[in-house]
Amino acid sequence: MKRTAADIRSDIDIVTQEIMDGSEDAVFPVLMEEGENKVIACLQVLNRMHTEILGGKVPLQTAISYIKARERAIARLEMEVVLTMEAIGQKKIDRPDGKISTIEPKKVLHVDDEELIPADFMVEVPATSRPDKKSLLDLLKMGISVEGVRMVDGKTGLRYLKPKAE
Repeated sequence: MKRTAADIRSDIDIVTQEIMDGSEDAVFPVLMEEGENKVIACLQVLNRMHTEILGGKVPLQTAISYIKARERAIARLEMEVVLTMEAIGQKKIDRPDGKISTIEPKKVLHVDDEELIPADFMVEVPATSRPDKKSLLDLLKMGISVEGVRMVDGKTGLRYLKPKAE
């Protein structure tokens, strides 16, 4: 029975807790290798999915829904890879059968309450206004606090070589 990335991460969590509790367990290196192998297997699936989308081997009437479904599947699989790489403590895997690395999350702006943002940082849009996120983020990065917003970490991303259209 093939184990999922989630199964491997769960076992890593259990073994990590046992080690923290003082138990010496030789299973940990095996789990780490299994996790790395699972990441590379996922990378190969991701590349096949990208190739399918680029290949255009889908009837025209179903192409849009097919591509959207594949893109959702790719996003889910990429999240599995990120979680597994975090669980095995790897930021980069460089092997002959595949290379993949995580990308540190960038700081992004999260608007808590638009009503509290000073008018100077609101952008006029026909019939409505919205926060000027770039200016607000620049201020927060400089250490200047602005009511109604805060800086949070974005999502951890992945960097891997994706197939290109022919």
